[in-house]
Amino acid sequence: MHKEKQVDEQPEEAEEFNLEEFNKRQKVVEEEAPQAALPLRQVFVTGFRKVTEEQLREFFVSCGGVTSHYNKFGKVQKVYNREPILCTFKKDKALQKALSMNGSEYQGRKIVVGLNVKPLATKQQAEGSERVFVGNLPLDITPEKVEQMFSKCGEVLFVRFAMSEDEPKQFRGFCVVTFKGTTGVPVEKALELNDAEVGGRELKVGRAEGKKTNYAKGGRPPMKEKEDGDGEGGEGG
Repeated sequence: MHKEKQVDEQPEEAEEFNLEEFNKRQKVVEEEAPQAALPLRQVFVTGFRKVTEEQLREFFVSCGGVTSHYNKFGKVQKVYNREPILCTFKKDKALQKALSMNGSEYQGRKIVVGLNVKPLATKQQAEGSERVFVGNLPLDITPEKVEQMFSKCGEVLFVRFAMSEDEPKQFRGFCVVTFKGTTGVPVEKALELNDAEVGGRELKVGRAEGKKTNYAKGGRPPMKEKEDGDGEGGEGG
């Protein structure tokens, strides 16, 4: 099994920025493939442990202000936790000022600011795979134990635990198990584990289909689900 983990796709150090050369390259991209063009005057920012929208704007206030911000998937958030942030500026001068802030310190942490040269990332399910949601797990269980338990149903590609956003991160009691193949057999076998007792708790197993979870007959989620996994019983995707 390959453990899935989040990896910042941006470089650790920002490259030296040449605005004239960048504008030339961007113009060619826009002319040849408009849909592939990156937003103008956009930087990536990493290094924040936790930063609110207001704190982010305050950090760049000397640059003339941020016109837009979102994570690497294009989602605008009120709070960013240990993740790359993409910030856009209105003028070239503001962009240059923002880039000059590379290496600045914020709450004792070094902040990396560099020109964004990558398109938005996409969240996709692994090709040729199918998933189940597993809830009401013991809080001290490990991904290896979950893999061992569900490997009897089929080949497990990975197990994704839902973790809290607070530090230190805590397991929230549910996960998604991804199987290789699309025959439906591993999922059907996994559903048979619904209500099985593990560590004094009854597992809740359901089909994971996008943001919805269809529970096995008689199965109920440990708590009400909320979109994007914000609730304790939501799908960790």
